Amino acid sequence: MSLELSGVVNCCQFGRAPTTTHRLAVGVDETITLLTLSRVDGVAQVGGVPQQYVLDLECTLALEVVPLAISWSPKLDMQVAKDGASEDIVPFSPLAFAGDDKCVYALSFSVENPSMFQVQRGEGHTEAINAVDYNGTGEFIVSAGDDCTVRVWNNEAMYLTTIPFKQPIADVKFAPLGKLHLSDATRLLAADRSGVVHLLDIGVQQPLRSFSTTVPALYCLDWSSIAPQYVLAGNHDDWCIWDYTASSVPCHGDSTEKEGRVLRCKFFNSHENVFALATSKSVQILSLDSSQNTVTPMQEQPGMALDLSAHVSAPVCAAAIGNSVYILDASA
Repeated sequence: MSLELSGVVNCCQFGRAPTTTHRLAVGVDETITLLTLSRVDGVAQVGGVPQQYVLDLECTLALEVVPLAISWSPKLDMQVAKDGASEDIVPFSPLAFAGDDKCVYALSFSVENPSMFQVQRGEGHTEAINAVDYNGTGEFIVSAGDDCTVRVWNNEAMYLTTIPFKQPIADVKFAPLGKLHLSDATRLLAADRSGVVHLLDIGVQQPLRSFSTTVPALYCLDWSSIAPQYVLAGNHDDWCIWDYTASSVPCHGDSTEKEGRVLRCKFFNSHENVFALATSKSVQILSLDSSQNTVTPMQEQPGMALDLSAHVSAPVCAAAIGNSVYILDASA
């Protein structure tokens, strides 16, 4: 199923905090549009086909820049909200986004009244920002840019430090804390345009370890939340998976030459070894049998997606294709 919006959808991300997982933040023109995902158990019909999920428009947050990448904090922020003479402590949901002005933004909105929001800006990148991500404790934001840097910010977009590289950085992801120790909260992965994935710690200026795809032009990466030893990356016309605890050489991979270059890749949080690839021609959901080293196609949606997001627990993935957001169901 899909929902058409008023402009080109540049980015989309599902909420990560317990009370926001049903929300999807979507970057459209100079706005962040909040959508809600509902399960309807076959009630809705699209073209005579039962749909298990429905997207609804909740509200639109007007900005002064175009969001190009979004990341939700996994934590809520309790803030004082004034209503006339009274004050209440209410939950706010923080998210970070990269603007088309080369700045990082920390936006926080009221969970109960999303139209009540505030925005803070962080300056420092000198070229386009390709990705942002919150760490698992909600303390830090990282951004990756074409200026060959990974920059670290606090959760209010205040600059902390820079990790320099020799190549532009295409994507960056903090370690998933679901099955890792709290000490891993400052570890992250960065993919550079030369075809190398770097394991980093924000307290260390040099990579702890590097993994090569042997093919240049990396566009994206992801870190499995179910099996956190696995790292997925996509480049010009290939995808690769590493067990980073065992080897710097990919243990799985395949070509997407017929489908086009891999622009985004995402592990599902509900299924082990199920992942989505957004190529220049379509979005594909694939299932990997690691014992047989075989890949089975599960679903495909035509069109070039600028972003992908896997739901925290449901077996669905959101894809930003043209003016629409598509929901792809791995269980369908």
